[in-house]
Amino acid sequence: MLTPVPTKRWKRPSAGPAESMVPTAAEMPCDAPTEEFFAAPASSAGEVADVLRRTTLKAHHALKETHPNLETLRAIRAEVTGLEGDIERLGLRGLGPFIGSLRRRIESFL
Repeated sequence: MLTPVPTKRWKRPSAGPAESMVPTAAEMPCDAPTEEFFAAPASSAGEVADVLRRTTLKAHHALKETHPNLETLRAIRAEVTGLEGDIERLGLRGLGPFIGSLRRRIESFL
């Protein structure tokens, strides 16, 4: 046995001018950035990826040495800390564990 489902009745537009159908500013959603999202240029993700790649390679070569240079490691740690902020700002949270692991690895040598 079928159960009747109430349906919504659509109102017909009035015979007034076409301008009345344009939504007002109060009815339109706001596109302002919120705390969780900041609009960033499309190239920012690509730039962060390039910097991350270069920083990872520098860290790999610096940590591979038998006696790593502490100044180099401090500079790389500063780059990694900046990258963590950029990654969070861009919403690339999937890279968080990778960059955190890289930072901890560098700090273990300092």
